[in-house]
Amino acid sequence: MKRKYSLVCRKLPKYDDTKKFARYLKQQDISYSKAKKVSGMKMAEIWFEDEESRELGKEKLKDFEVKGVSIVVHDKKERKQNNNYKRTPPPRPDSIADVVTPWHKDSYEEQLEKKNMEMKNILRKSTLSLKRKSKYNVPQWVKDLNNKQICSYDNIVPSPTINFYRNKNEFTIGFNEEEELTIGFLLGAFRDGFLETANPFECPNISEGAQLIRASIQTILESMPDYKPYLKSTHKGFWRLLVVRTTESGDAMVTLQVNPEDISQEELENIKQELTTKVLESNLSNNLNIKSFNLQLHNGMSNAAEYDAPLELLYGEPYIIENMLGLNFRISPSSFFQVNTKAAELLYTIVGDWCGDMDENTIVLDICCGTGTIGLTLANRVKKIIGVEMVESAVTDAIQNAKDNNIENVEFVVGKAEDVLKGVIESLPKDAKIIGVVDPPRSGLHGKTIKAIRECNNISKIIYVSCKQTSLVNDMADFCRSESKKMVGRPFIPLRSTAVDLFPHTPHCELIVEMERIPEEIQEELPEAQEELPETNEINDNTENAEAPTPDANSNPENTN
Repeated sequence: MKRKYSLVCRKLPKYDDTKKFARYLKQQDISYSKAKKVSGMKMAEIWFEDEESRELGKEKLKDFEVKGVSIVVHDKKERKQNNNYKRTPPPRPDSIADVVTPWHKDSYEEQLEKKNMEMKNILRKSTLSLKRKSKYNVPQWVKDLNNKQICSYDNIVPSPTINFYRNKNEFTIGFNEEEELTIGFLLGAFRDGFLETANPFECPNISEGAQLIRASIQTILESMPDYKPYLKSTHKGFWRLLVVRTTESGDAMVTLQVNPEDISQEELENIKQELTTKVLESNLSNNLNIKSFNLQLHNGMSNAAEYDAPLELLYGEPYIIENMLGLNFRISPSSFFQVNTKAAELLYTIVGDWCGDMDENTIVLDICCGTGTIGLTLANRVKKIIGVEMVESAVTDAIQNAKDNNIENVEFVVGKAEDVLKGVIESLPKDAKIIGVVDPPRSGLHGKTIKAIRECNNISKIIYVSCKQTSLVNDMADFCRSESKKMVGRPFIPLRSTAVDLFPHTPHCELIVEMERIPEEIQEELPEAQEELPETNEINDNTENAEAPTPDANSNPENTN
């Protein structure tokens, strides 16, 4: 059957599957050949034998409501032709501060209350996510929650510093409204037609030192008019990005990202020499305290370069040093380090406290360890710290950080956690007491990483630090779902959670969750591991395979702040 006659339905309950969707169609007495609704999406597709059946189905669904919401029905061609279905770009912001720090007009108490409400909502969503993933074997403790938040929550810990707190700023180099070279932030997303770069002088989260360096580098680039800012629309231009990292003591690291396309090696060398001379002069005359100046080459479409993109030190040291909780940490250009140092100290203190009783027999797995900050702050309380990190330069910094702080009971492994963690765990003593600390990127943990942790029953506790809580919802469900053929190992139970505000004036914060392994004696009372049923979302009246409906590319835009 050619699927020429189809309808797309939108605004459906996000987590309904095809079986539930089929019930709606049955309620409306709609005759169709095939339907598909993917759980996690708000859309579905229906296929019909002929145009007459499709039009009749469209008419019956026209005013149909699901859970109080009127669904939207159209065919694919109609969506492309009807401007009503196009994403409406947001209005032009009044100021760049409204883009970068959208909550800056609210009192700090109001900001904290909104974050508290959102974190509680995330914990409720985690309960629902866990129930869905344990569909055929829901743990009793999850049933007892009655869809309430998955664990207790302590109110958010405020940031000690509300303004000028960012120790890392990534400035776009572009053109302002007057088409003048400007180093700052884009007014909005490229896909919404925002091409201008605005001066960030009014953004309350940027330090005075970073603002001064930004202005000084802009003056230098203006003095080199033969080279223009990079434009994503044309993929032409030289200057791309300015990254300024600063420490509590005032030291600074500057990385300038450029597009090497259409530039000869000889010309590039001349540019390096001119830049180095001018930055050195500005550093001295303006008291910028730049300790490290680097040039990064990147010719990709966006400014988000790979972590191993070519990088050259033009002058100074290849790192700067930050002090945190009495330890010194080297920070390289591509190393991860929390952007709010004082708030990060509170975060790591809570992580250490929640690790609980640690002694000379405890091993801590610091997964996604960056420069080793969390693990090294715990080293004097345990037998050994093992850090896992995919960025080689960050591991180099972590090893040096251990040496600089005279810490010897640490080991760092380079590689993606999903590739190396299982081997690391297998190398540990069978009777080891292990605590896992995970601080993953925004995408969360890879499924293989979670499985490796689940399979090692010696890991008694997980402290999960989340910067993007929607990823935590998915990961926590996998840590806590019932044991099955696919997910081996006793599950975890979330005990408590709290948040730390590392990002005042924005909707973001860090959420910490403590998860503890279900005791073996309780596990023995649970049902035997079951073979999971296939997670199909398709009802099929014949043997043909249906393609999944294509998600709307604009339905879940990435946050650009």
